Amino acid sequence: MTSSGTVQGRRIGGVRAGRRRTPAPDAAPPVERTMRPRDAVALQASPVARLAEHRHRERIVRVESSPRRCVVSTAPVVVATLERFLRVERGIGLGAAVTLLAPVVGAVRSAALEGAWLGPTTDDIGLTEEGRPLLLLTTPAVDTPRAARDALQRVLERLGMLCPELPVAALARHRDLLALEGGLYGLADPQGIGGAVRALPTSAADGRGREAAPVPAARHRRVHPLDGWQHHLRAFVVRRRGPLSVGTAIVLGAVLAGSLAGGPGRQGQDAEASTGARPVPTRSTPSAVATTAAPTALVAAPSLDAEQAAKVLIDAARGCGDGECARELVTADSPLGVTADGPASAVPATGEVSAVLVDVNGASAVVHLRTAPGTTAASVLIIRTEAGWLIRDVYAGAAS
Repeated sequence: MTSSGTVQGRRIGGVRAGRRRTPAPDAAPPVERTMRPRDAVALQASPVARLAEHRHRERIVRVESSPRRCVVSTAPVVVATLERFLRVERGIGLGAAVTLLAPVVGAVRSAALEGAWLGPTTDDIGLTEEGRPLLLLTTPAVDTPRAARDALQRVLERLGMLCPELPVAALARHRDLLALEGGLYGLADPQGIGGAVRALPTSAADGRGREAAPVPAARHRRVHPLDGWQHHLRAFVVRRRGPLSVGTAIVLGAVLAGSLAGGPGRQGQDAEASTGARPVPTRSTPSAVATTAAPTALVAAPSLDAEQAAKVLIDAARGCGDGECARELVTADSPLGVTADGPASAVPATGEVSAVLVDVNGASAVVHLRTAPGTTAASVLIIRTEAGWLIRDVYAGAAS
């Protein structure tokens, strides 16, 4: 889908956009695996291998064949599976659970957009030495969207055994993977787990290339400055137009009773490239925001509410005629940032905001667009950063 127009210059939403740096490729060399030719063929035919490259999916870099053996090089280098990590850890915090779960949901949803439903288990989710989760090439395909959701539900339940704060039941109510991903990002600040992964005993490592995975000197960091309230369930609020008056709030799901406990999520020295989490101020301290280094792009100011920000971002995406301009509208880790025109081709050329699902902390929202009958509807995941609201991803659903 082409954008509906062009923008003169680079001024969006009243503020001139700056230049965003494209994420750097994996610094670690690929790991080589020797196998029989028929096994190499099977690996190349696996559902994940047939998908487009994704930051949170393992990929085949090259295959060197001979009559008796094949050398298959894969990347990124995986040092442990999620299951082995969970067997060693006695407990994980809510921020670490977000780190482990949200990108996996995004990778499954991205695969669905390519026509493949994946059903990962904790043995099918790998961890790099930096703590980045990714779907392994062995991840099986499933037949239906429900089967994919059921598989993710089992992964949620497995993590819930080590993370009592994780609202497994509330998250399981999401039937839309985009809403589930947004709900996870709204729970807590993502917490880097690279230190915990590197501290795993050798017996717990995956054995597919720990020695071949040097830690990059400089890591790509992403900004998800979700306010750091911990240990409580985030409900979602829906604001709808039409039969309901503007501003009417409907609470979806149960809210955990009791007072809010704790402050911002812990983000110490191991807050690393797995999710690129970095220390950020909460919105309760606006003076700290002013002193924090931020990107030069202020597309939709952080002071806007989610509905206002969504309209600004969607209008800007539709009117942005080149890929560089469009990428200014997305988060640094967004899969839309590596496409030629960013969100411009993913956002429908027409359609109004019909519903906004906002986490009660106001840090993320899922925006549903109402389009003309017979056209493809869409949902947009937006994230509030200290620099402003940005688009994380766009999901094109069934025809409306």
